[in-house]
Amino acid sequence: MSGQRDVRSCNSPDSSTKNGKEIYEGDILQDSPTYKGVCKYSCEKACFYIDRNEFGTGGKGYLNSEMEILGNIYENGELLKEGR
Repeated sequence: MSGQRDVRSCNSPDSSTKNGKEIYEGDILQDSPTYKGVCKYSCEKACFYIDRNEFGTGGKGYLNSEMEILGNIYENGELLKEGR
């Protein structure tokens, strides 16, 4: 089916943004003026995290309630291009 995405919801206490929106795997997040990343899931650690490598700032971080959702990798791929 076109337009649908197979995603996991980040069901944890820190899985919503400062605006109360739920965070999903594949969301593009901003957790400070200089740090952006993609929400990913680690099967090895059984947790969600923010991967900043797509935006050249490197590293990984934990989800927190101060994050803002900018879009997602499925519908807003141009945001990834801006980060490189």
